[in-house]
Amino acid sequence: MSEVEITEFQSILLHARRFKASVKELTTQQLIEVQEKLNAIVEDRKAADEALKEQEQAKLAQIEQLKSLIEEAGLSLDDLSSTPIKR
Repeated sequence: MSEVEITEFQSILLHARRFKASVKELTTQQLIEVQEKLNAIVEDRKAADEALKEQEQAKLAQIEQLKSLIEEAGLSLDDLSSTPIKR
């Protein structure tokens, strides 16, 4: 699909009357199948979004843990960035 076709497809999906006109030739059973497939896609997206949210929360928790360790050691983030790297 070209970018123009994708944009047109999205436009049809997101506009109720255009979408209704596009699917008017489908049978009720076909519409149910489309609905089931779309529901599956939505559920997959929700699961992916939730997994990403959990990863971000875990990352933020690790950052906070590291900040606490740095503070407990009597250091600051500036100390870390100003320390030359030895090779």
